[in-house]
Amino acid sequence: MLLVKRCHTEHHIKHGTIKLGTLEEYRKTEISQIQDREEGLFRYRVDLRGQVRLPCELFNTLSQGTVQFGNVPPIYYAGRHHSQFDHLNMISLNGNYVVVQDASASFTRESPNSFIYCMSKVKSADQTRNMFSEYKDFWCFKAGDAGELAFRIGRMLLNKIRDSQKQGIYVLPLHVDTNDVSVLIQHECVAYIPRHLSFTDSEIPKLDDILHTFADTAFIKPPEFSHEKEYRFHYTLVAHGQIIEPLKKFLILDARQLLQYVR
Repeated sequence: MLLVKRCHTEHHIKHGTIKLGTLEEYRKTEISQIQDREEGLFRYRVDLRGQVRLPCELFNTLSQGTVQFGNVPPIYYAGRHHSQFDHLNMISLNGNYVVVQDASASFTRESPNSFIYCMSKVKSADQTRNMFSEYKDFWCFKAGDAGELAFRIGRMLLNKIRDSQKQGIYVLPLHVDTNDVSVLIQHECVAYIPRHLSFTDSEIPKLDDILHTFADTAFIKPPEFSHEKEYRFHYTLVAHGQIIEPLKKFLILDARQLLQYVR
């Protein structure tokens, strides 16, 4: 298998650079082929009719503590969370379970802004020819090298941030000491599932399913993007246990050290 990057000729890695975008850039770009207004977002709609018994941990995690029942704390995830309750009637609270009646609510989770690099995982580069018709050129490497490439790009990103901050080009807020910054790296295939899910009293979600979705929101795209066969490299910046969101929408990295992997 190959990981293929479609691009304009002037942005080919042979020129020695690659561009790392961010979730925010893909939300706001005007390039229709890569635009995704809800990149890194996930929405739940819950409509429960009659009396329904729910685990407190499930409810509290869904609402991320906006409303909390019992002494069971929610499992929190980094990022922004919005809860809107249209109706919520508690009937009883017994231990780790709550009974609600005729409840309806909407929840939106937004992943923290982070750097990403998107490629397509395919058997042949020819498979990408019609995926992004605007891009006439491409480059690729073996999918088996993804782990090594992910690490090298992460190191390149950190070096770029440190050099930029020293020059007064702030990729991170001014108060952040880049010597304390590290990069959390994830890389995997994107899951193509709906970003808008609805649950009723007849199909209560399992907590494990909610946790998996919350953890992987940045790797979820709706089915209409499935032809892209995306493999995503995801870089979260952290200092002292806190996620630091970048100020820039993208960065151009010196990628000469990656040329040895290019096929």
